[in-house]
Amino acid sequence: MVFNKDVLFIHLGKTGGMSVTDYLCNTLKPPVYHVLPKSSLEKVKALGYEEMIPGSRHGSLYVAREIIAPYNLKLSDFKLIFVVVRNPFDLHFSYFKQLRKPHVFKRLSENPKNKNLLDAAMGEYDAFAQKDFVHYNGMLSTFFEIDGKRPENLQIVKFEELATKVPELVRPYAVNDYQFPHENKSIDKSLPPKRLINEAAAAIKHKYYYIFKNFYPDLLAETEHNRTSERQQKSKYIFVGGCARSGTNILTNIIGSYHRIVLGMERYNN
Repeated sequence: MVFNKDVLFIHLGKTGGMSVTDYLCNTLKPPVYHVLPKSSLEKVKALGYEEMIPGSRHGSLYVAREIIAPYNLKLSDFKLIFVVVRNPFDLHFSYFKQLRKPHVFKRLSENPKNKNLLDAAMGEYDAFAQKDFVHYNGMLSTFFEIDGKRPENLQIVKFEELATKVPELVRPYAVNDYQFPHENKSIDKSLPPKRLINEAAAAIKHKYYYIFKNFYPDLLAETEHNRTSERQQKSKYIFVGGCARSGTNILTNIIGSYHRIVLGMERYNN
């Protein structure tokens, strides 16, 4: 999270946030506050006009509201609030690759609470993707909404246009010319959704559904169509269930009238 009196950047993990932070700290009118965990304050060198303060680097709008309050600021005071979003398939795979980096692994392993996370990250990606691990805290919607509404001064930037869109949005509030430092060019290619097993792809869509639905609906529709086609080609069994007193008997009779369907019936042995 980075802010001055005009601009607030909400940092959703693995969306080019360090490049954005560098850019903001070297262009916005000081003081520019960069929110970092206490453990990082003494290890990180200040960028440009940056003043580092303790807090959550990847805080939601609710967290931001608490952090800016001592500076007599409200969310509505900012001329611009922005969040960067990324194709969730790429985002989650990038998170997985980050956890496997030696220096990241070493740092996280100092906290015993990260053991399950790191154990999963050392395994296969399909298995990791099906776990609950994500690179954000709380509900994903709270990075974009507060009290159920998206702030009127909030803008969305897609990762694909990061280096052009951020300078365009920030230019009216910039006091310096500074080339955008696009540092997130990974040598690792992201894993295409079609290479994921069904369960892994479904888990990613569940964990990042808010982003899919609101910012990448075409991708969601495309993957759903592909998965449906695959299931239709591969499926041999259909399981149908129902709650008690909901018409299951008549449904059984209807389905069972087709000669290629075999039904298993309940038996009560009391």
